[in-house]
Amino acid sequence: MVPQADFEQNGFVPNVIFPTGVVQRGDTLLVYYGAADAFTAVVEFSQSQLLETLE
Repeated sequence: MVPQADFEQNGFVPNVIFPTGVVQRGDTLLVYYGAADAFTAVVEFSQSQLLETLE
């Protein structure tokens, strides 16, 4: 993940994102994260695709 959205690039600490928690639902990972030290958001990943990429 890299800061791309406006709210990720502008804020108290611009261009910073950091994970804060993960929820697994089957093969889906919901990654909750902080953005620019001013916002929170969630992004969805496929666990199998993530593990495949890491191999």
